[in-house]
Amino acid sequence: MDKLVLIDGNSLLNRAFYATPVFTTRDGRPTNAIFGFTKLLIKILGDVKPQYLIVAFDLKAPTFRHKMYDGYKATRKPMPEELAAQVEPLKALLSEMGIAMCAKEGLEADDIIGTLSAKFDVHSYIYTGDRDSYQLVDERTDVYFTKRGVSELLKLSVSNFREELGIEPGQIVDLKALMGDKSDNIPGVAGIGEKTALSLLVRYGSLDGIYEHLGEISGATGAKLAAGKDLAYLSYKLAAIDRNCDIDVVLKDCRAPGKFSAGVKRMFAEFEFRSLLKDDLFEEGAEAVIDDSVRYPKKITYGSYAEFERAANGHNIFSAVLEDACLHLYFGDAEHVLILSDDLLAENLCHDDFIKALALVFGTPENTVTMFDCKTVMHTLEAYGVKFLCRASDRKSVV
Repeated sequence: MDKLVLIDGNSLLNRAFYATPVFTTRDGRPTNAIFGFTKLLIKILGDVKPQYLIVAFDLKAPTFRHKMYDGYKATRKPMPEELAAQVEPLKALLSEMGIAMCAKEGLEADDIIGTLSAKFDVHSYIYTGDRDSYQLVDERTDVYFTKRGVSELLKLSVSNFREELGIEPGQIVDLKALMGDKSDNIPGVAGIGEKTALSLLVRYGSLDGIYEHLGEISGATGAKLAAGKDLAYLSYKLAAIDRNCDIDVVLKDCRAPGKFSAGVKRMFAEFEFRSLLKDDLFEEGAEAVIDDSVRYPKKITYGSYAEFERAANGHNIFSAVLEDACLHLYFGDAEHVLILSDDLLAENLCHDDFIKALALVFGTPENTVTMFDCKTVMHTLEAYGVKFLCRASDRKSVV
């Protein structure tokens, strides 16, 4: 059976960031998370030798879980600036490596991975730092959980799952429904911890089984379960990964790379990943000729549309990242940042200026804009009332 590797991009990048000492290139770019992620990716390709590979990413847009429960993930701290700066460079590197990426508004990477692992007639290998994925283990799906950093992995399969965790994969959602999940701010049943939840599941099998026999559960535990029933079932819905999402992915477009191109070698050199510049990773004759005059683009933030219009005058080829109220554009050897804000004292754009800037870039037919996930960008523009008229060039991605 063919092998499909599914990687939770945000989760592993986050793990790599905290597991790898922070270091930067000579011109100040933080690259430690990209380095740790790339090292693991290369190891996976060597160890598993998959026919197919997809990296799934979260988007900033609210998911169906946020709409179901306002408190979902509300206690999460913002991503550190040094990590946030590495997300788009990683996606650019993956695109150069010929690795398919998948993201969809309203879904989390878990849902994408869960759906893709069930969609195709392959054996799936999921790499993640998120315990939610434990529920995905089945006869055709193994989960590799990053126990420590990105180097120590716990392999979970149907053969060792109960031995490792004491319950079956199908009971993971029931467990989270009872004990909650602090990392995702899933409430669970107040006063029910992991030990009690596990004992209840061993005895009654499932959340439904527990409540069907609630009369048998006496004392404080029974009272807590009775008082927390609604939250338990809400928590169940929040914790359950959706394995039937509408994701249009063609498996043959997601082939795992073999040897890497000269372009990848150049990017490794620009990131100063000297230990990865090994000839056996690259196509024969691939050279990494680096122009020392090329540096990471300077960042320019705009306080008015007029300033941006002057800077963009004469340019019609852009690389763009649009995330809600922020547009990152790359042209003319610089990163141009346009932020929508009501704070008149900050260096940003008012609503009307932000809309005009979006229209100048995406609403001009003569422009060519390269971006990740064109469909999501188009939906975002629709929400702002901006017509998408430019020529779109999508980085390698599948949605």
